[in-house]
Amino acid sequence: MRKNTISQLTTKVYLTISSSVMLLATSSGIVLADTDSTSVTGPLDRLTNLLYDIVAGIGVIALIFGILQLALAFKSHDPQQKTAAAIGIVGGIVLIAIRGIVALIRGY
Repeated sequence: MRKNTISQLTTKVYLTISSSVMLLATSSGIVLADTDSTSVTGPLDRLTNLLYDIVAGIGVIALIFGILQLALAFKSHDPQQKTAAAIGIVGGIVLIAIRGIVALIRGY
């Protein structure tokens, strides 16, 4: 009896996964639009630029905070605080350069 319920469960899982894959495969279609898509992508580009600017601003704040934390760590001779400050500085630099990093990843 136990083998029968496992077999039924396996069949249900297989049917669920295969129907999900078929649904995704048939629902993804190609949209043929006009080549001038600036009216569609313009607001999205402005939104992404705004988000990049906000993230870069947060990166500047994190960088300044990391530098201050590093100065305090050198004053108190605390190695753990120096490590945390270095991580904060690197994180701030990464946040400032996120636009270029994303451009490198995307390939343009």
